[in-house]
Amino acid sequence: MGALGYLVAFLAIVSLIIVHEWGHFQVARWCRMRVERFSIFFGPVLWSHKRKDTIYQIGSVPLGGFVQITGMNPAEEFDRSDPRVYPNRPVWQRLLTIFAGPGANYLTAVLIGVFVFSYYGLPVPTDETEIQGVLAGKPAAKAGLQAGDVVVSVDGQPLTKEIPMTDRIKASAGKSVTLRVQRPVLGTSGQPIVVDGKPQRTTLDLPVTPENDGGTFRIGVQIGAGQRFERKGFGNAVAFAVRWPYEFSKQNLKAIGELLSGKQKPEVSGPVRITAEIKKSIDRGLQSALLIIMNLSIYLGLFNLLPVPALDGGRLVFLGFELISRRRVNQRVEASVHMVGFVALFLLMIVVLFKDIFIG
Repeated sequence: MGALGYLVAFLAIVSLIIVHEWGHFQVARWCRMRVERFSIFFGPVLWSHKRKDTIYQIGSVPLGGFVQITGMNPAEEFDRSDPRVYPNRPVWQRLLTIFAGPGANYLTAVLIGVFVFSYYGLPVPTDETEIQGVLAGKPAAKAGLQAGDVVVSVDGQPLTKEIPMTDRIKASAGKSVTLRVQRPVLGTSGQPIVVDGKPQRTTLDLPVTPENDGGTFRIGVQIGAGQRFERKGFGNAVAFAVRWPYEFSKQNLKAIGELLSGKQKPEVSGPVRITAEIKKSIDRGLQSALLIIMNLSIYLGLFNLLPVPALDGGRLVFLGFELISRRRVNQRVEASVHMVGFVALFLLMIVVLFKDIFIG
């Protein structure tokens, strides 16, 4: 799809941001709070429009968005006796409003999942070794490996449960190896060609030279069990779509735990790389595109629920304390904590964006 693919990928990310902020916005209004501003992106305003009491705007820095509810920042000027300002609403309404952003992302993922799993079928694992992700700039990417490739053998040696692909790569000691992969054949519509229920594949031999990564030789891929999709009825599709956000969140929380414990090296992706990955999925077809958008929506919801200052999860921690102790945290102290968190996250996003653009 070329440039159009990147545009569609970018619009997909923007849509997930809008969904998140729309969740905050709609529940805040339902709870009779004053919403001053609904912004997509940060930074200097490129476009704005005021409707009733709310200004709708688009910022110039594509790193998220925000909903400004009157009274969330205690330093701003507002009528502190107004029952519609944020601090004067019941704690359960404030909890619901903050949770509504991530909740909207989870709901969106479920709706996408209902369509994907009912139309294409439920994923059924196979014994195949499938490339699920390729890290930019690593040996696998340079060799031409792609997500969706199924690795059949390494240097002519078939892969088994006893001797998986990772073991054969480590045993190479940095010498070039040849991976035999089977790659799905796509039709003119971009969808994989399936004949008699079996996806058509072409076989490729790709030489790749592993790199030494802290004493272990790797090629820079994420691998997992292969899978095929089987239709199992609408009811099963709905049940799987509802359960999947929980399962995917659990996987990501486990990965975050391994990062914090040092078991994994951090690989942070910014909007540029994420857009590129979505574009690759779009190129592979609608099913692949919808699956990655569904998972990204879940990830966006989960990320915002982390108990980090400035994120929704950080605000929920303070509200949870208030609900349990029946004592409100000093608003200026809470605002200062969130401001420090916001500055730290914003600087991190700038660094990641710079890395995406200039380092790759």
